Amino acid sequence: MYWIYLIIFVLAVLVPDIVPHDSKVFLLQEEQFEELLIFILGLTGFMIFRFKERQSNIHLKEKIKFQKEASQSSKSLNDTYSYIGETNRKLDIMKNISDSLLEIKELSPSKEKKFYDVLMESIYILGKSKKFLIRFINAETGETEMEKKSRKRIFFKIDNEEIIKKLEKGNKSFTESKYHFIVTSPKKMGKIVVAIIISKNNQQQKLEDPDILKALASQSLFLYYFSKKPKELNN
Repeated sequence: MYWIYLIIFVLAVLVPDIVPHDSKVFLLQEEQFEELLIFILGLTGFMIFRFKERQSNIHLKEKIKFQKEASQSSKSLNDTYSYIGETNRKLDIMKNISDSLLEIKELSPSKEKKFYDVLMESIYILGKSKKFLIRFINAETGETEMEKKSRKRIFFKIDNEEIIKKLEKGNKSFTESKYHFIVTSPKKMGKIVVAIIISKNNQQQKLEDPDILKALASQSLFLYYFSKKPKELNN
């Protein structure tokens, strides 16, 4: 392409030497014909430039389009891998909980601790928050029977009576406030209901897996009830 521009430039420079002196072409004087040739050569160079510029723009648009498609494909692939990884992790959580439940028949303090450790780790992964607790509530008195905290100094100002009312009134096992997510066991066992209370972090707008957390709350309730009345359940 540069050679074409060079040839046009050289021809434009040599036009006065190419056109015969004192000649008439198509009724045009020598100078007029030279001007016409220079104009045609310049217009030709301009049209070639515009043509190449348009081609370059088309290629640029196609390149941008391909880059966007590649970026979208990469993002979709990453999302797919993340979803598969998240699903596998949830399956591992349920498997660990199920394996722990299989050992509950012969409950000992060490096995009970192991079970709660698995529960706490599972809530941490699903809730995506470092601040949470498992609260065992007496549904008749509204008092807290026991709490398992992710950190010792955590204190949530969540009224037990409000949790019980929401559970009994609308069978709401999942509610949230401005600062907390609250997941409860769908049903009571005896007088006890379990609430998993998770503190929201700054970037967390919703809880992704409340149903799995409900299952964890139910399993926590089963373990608590079993540890309190092992003889009655084994008979």
